Amino acid sequence: MAQKDRLFDVLTHSVPGFVWLSDPNGNVEFVNDAWCEYTGLTRTASLGKGWAQMVHPDDVAALGAIWPPRASGQNPAYQIQLRFRHKNGQYRWHVVRANPVADSGGQWIGCSTDIHDLVAMQTRDRAQAEILNKVAAGDDVLSILEELCTLGEEQLPGSRCTVLLLNDGGTEFTGGAAPFLPDTVHSLIPGTKVGTGVGSCGTAAFEKRDVVSECIETDPLWDDWREAFTPLGIKACWSLPVYGPDGDVLATFGFYFYEERAPGRMSSRTSTICGAWHP
Repeated sequence: MAQKDRLFDVLTHSVPGFVWLSDPNGNVEFVNDAWCEYTGLTRTASLGKGWAQMVHPDDVAALGAIWPPRASGQNPAYQIQLRFRHKNGQYRWHVVRANPVADSGGQWIGCSTDIHDLVAMQTRDRAQAEILNKVAAGDDVLSILEELCTLGEEQLPGSRCTVLLLNDGGTEFTGGAAPFLPDTVHSLIPGTKVGTGVGSCGTAAFEKRDVVSECIETDPLWDDWREAFTPLGIKACWSLPVYGPDGDVLATFGFYFYEERAPGRMSSRTSTICGAWHP
């Protein structure tokens, strides 16, 4: 038994995912270090039903339908996809599997593996396919741009997104989608000449490069636009140009944040969004 216990201890503390044990009534009796590190909960706070506070509210009903688990049939294992809250406040998708422990009097052992990037990629690909279908069908441009904004915000949690269109010469903005902006700010965009110092998006369009303004309060690119955006609580903005087949800039994506924020490098997720639409 000591050797078995040692093996269990080694496995539960070395695997990258969450490992847990529960009693027949679904009360958790053990969680491994990976769970505590991810959630920020102590082991004591996670026991019993304490772990359930980390489940996304929208996933509680699905979890309740299978928990506590009950063995039945030829395949007693359970599997479900849930979002667990990270200690930074964000939720990530995990696949959770549970199996009955042999000769344990009804205990269950489970493991959870992070699949968030895979789910995000699948969601993004489906959304991009839908958007391309709408472009091909000639749907309203504004509604397509607004869907792109929604897609962008899903790919970068905590961001608010804009897609701004340029004229044929690429010299000025003609409009676009900016669902989170009030009309008083949105109305300033059409007719604005692009150039260095015209916020992040105007600079990105003019210089044909990704622009990261991690703090618009101090970034000189925002000197002429700071007064319009800081009352909205905007602290940072990342902007990416969208290129046409001939290399001209057709539009810009803007990702706005309510806290100062800079990526180590421009997120690859944002770059793939740009490929979802070309006018």
